[in-house]
Amino acid sequence: ASTSNLATKVRVLFRVLLARPNRTMRFHICLLIQLLAVQGLQFPRVTVPRSRSAVLCASPAEAAKPAEAEVAATAGRDGVVVATNELLMKARDSKTVLKVVAEGGSTLNGINIATAMHCLAKINKRNRVGRDALLRDRGYTSLIDSVVAQASELSPRATADVLWSCATLQDFPPQLLMPVLTSVAGHLDKEAFAPRHLASVVWSLARLTTKPTRLLERIEEQAIPRLDGMNDQNIANLLWGFAKLNYKPSKLLPAASAALLKPGMVERAKHVEVSDLAFAFGELGAPGDYDALMLALSERVAPGSDASS
Repeated sequence: ASTSNLATKVRVLFRVLLARPNRTMRFHICLLIQLLAVQGLQFPRVTVPRSRSAVLCASPAEAAKPAEAEVAATAGRDGVVVATNELLMKARDSKTVLKVVAEGGSTLNGINIATAMHCLAKINKRNRVGRDALLRDRGYTSLIDSVVAQASELSPRATADVLWSCATLQDFPPQLLMPVLTSVAGHLDKEAFAPRHLASVVWSLARLTTKPTRLLERIEEQAIPRLDGMNDQNIANLLWGFAKLNYKPSKLLPAASAALLKPGMVERAKHVEVSDLAFAFGELGAPGDYDALMLALSERVAPGSDASS
């Protein structure tokens, strides 16, 4: 009964705040949604997780992974690529990954390089000591040199994976900047990125505090017709990234709000995605523009909902 009463009070409070459409009230709406999301996440040291992204809490099927489909496509053409990727994906520590890379040498292609970067990021994303040791390793420096050398050959998936890996490791060596962004631009020219890769690229750029405005404009343009191919997590990553970069995707926001309000979208959002979406629309939207979505997000994490239980 107490939970039901609290849920009712929370819903009333949201409606009161929504009835007063100004920037201060909108901030309190977003803050309350995020606090409710944090309560469900039960992270002991987190208050308002503006810097957390859904990618970091993603399921294995949704987080950036080595390009298995691309590797499979090479099976009949180059068994070395397949064998190398299998070794990389079986590795459980950085030294093993770097050893495979060193032994592969010039036989490695862009898929292998991207897979190696991904594996290192996955192994060390919650291991600060291991990450720091990795960044000092000469083998890692050699791998970065290989990324630079192979950048023009990276597929859309491999480009997104390299950026995700750099963002997860919080390391974007200066020599990578132009080659990787040039690769992003080339794939945008061909409209070759899958919907979730567009989201991953923006999230990664935000984590790396890198703001190529013209590329963001083009990603916004290409994301709008691809929203039907994105789930709630992809949209949360995309908009969170735009918000953190202080880039307002004016054309994308209404379309994203409409996509999120379709049946089954907000209803299955995890707490971290609700928090990221509340932050993004709070930062990017004008007061009163997205009240229906804000109310739906609040309902998702209100006490008594299945997400908060």
